[in-house]
Formats: sequence, C-alpha cells, structure tokens
Amino acid sequence: MDVINNVNKQRFELEINGEIAYIDYDMAGSNIRLNYTEVPESMKGKGIGSKLADQTFSLIGGMNMKVIPDCHFIQHWLTKHPEKREMVVENE
Repeated sequence: MDVINNVNKQRFELEINGEIAYIDYDMAGSNIRLNYTEVPESMKGKGIGSKLADQTFSLIGGMNMKVIPDCHFIQHWLTKHPEKREMVVENE
C-alpha cells in the first residue's frame, strides 16, 4: 500500500482493494497546493486518510517542495503531526 503521484490527474493516490483514496493538488509556483482529500466510505475510520497524508508529505519532501494546505483534512492532520509543519508554506 504505497501512495503514488498521479501527475495526469494531479492527485496523490492510495489504492486498496480496487478503491482509491486521494489528495487532489495543483502546482502553485514551486509549491504544491493540497486542495481536497477523498477517502471512499468503505475505507473511513481505518487510518487510511492519515496514511495517505503521511506518504504524500514524504513524496513531496522527496521532490524538495513545500505544501500549501488548503484541504481541511490536511490542516487538521497537521495539528497532530507538528513535525511536518516545516514543509508548510507560511503566509499563504
């Protein structure tokens, strides 16, 4: 279960049993704006959103980019993972 960057759809995806949880994004200069997180109903409450967010941040870090967290789920997730705040663009 690894998150992939689907560049064509501009989203980070995690596929489990044929269903896809994803974080929709767009490029904002040299940063990535995370717009929306979607987790299928059958996956909710199983930590899939957190796994998706964690691996997404790892992928973005490997790209040496920063995050603009417009997604409410990501904003909430960051309150529980302050170690990832260093990847967030300030004053956006």
